[in-house]
Amino acid sequence: MAEPENKAAAVAKVAFAVVGAAFAIFGLLSGSTNKKTMKAPGRNQRIFRDDFERDPAAYFRNLRKKEDREKRENNSLMSEPENKAASVVKAVLAVAGAAVAIFSLLSGSGSNTDNKTMKAPGKNERIRRKDFEDDPKTYFQDLRNKK
Repeated sequence: MAEPENKAAAVAKVAFAVVGAAFAIFGLLSGSTNKKTMKAPGRNQRIFRDDFERDPAAYFRNLRKKEDREKRENNSLMSEPENKAASVVKAVLAVAGAAVAIFSLLSGSGSNTDNKTMKAPGKNERIRRKDFEDDPKTYFQDLRNKK
């Protein structure tokens, strides 16, 4: 029983390490700036307040230019831009999903003969077949000693 449990524990440790590394990367990429932000007028994202307040006319001029360019290119509604945090969250979820997939593959319930069970002789429970077949004498001695 110890070998599959150790394998699963090792895989779990690796998975948690990958998730921990992903959170560390998220922390580094998210930045810790003291600059105040605001919702960008006309957009679904955040911008730095001091950059906008310095020259709001330029912001709106660039916004109109960008909208005109996108309308000409797409000839449809403007798509909402993804912000940095959403992209990072998606990356973290992808890494976590990969970690779960790896864990599932390595600890899978395939046709591994070590995981086959059988009804325990003299008991109303299931035991691993390999353990019983390796040493049935000890199993029956233990069964008699417990009664």
